[in-house]
Amino acid sequence: MAKKSLKDIMNEKKQNLSSQEQDQLNRMKNRVGKYQNYSEDQLMNEINNMRKTSKAVKNIDDNKLNDFKNFLSPMLDNQQKQRLNSIINQLKKK
Repeated sequence: MAKKSLKDIMNEKKQNLSSQEQDQLNRMKNRVGKYQNYSEDQLMNEINNMRKTSKAVKNIDDNKLNDFKNFLSPMLDNQQKQRLNSIINQLKKK
């Protein structure tokens, strides 16, 4: 069975969303879209800046990072998993 991309999963889920959920999804897409052309270094700098300034992001502990990694990993290929692991490990060091 081929892995589904996050985009495929979101498209499937989008069909069952309420209008409020659809609006939230659109806002999230717009926020995420601004980072699509960032390099990995630029993304790490942005994440680190968020961790310094946002109470919500400052309070992300290693367990939450692991939960996020475990949630996302099944949707990634091996190269993407390696990059995710690298980013998670860098965040844990901060």
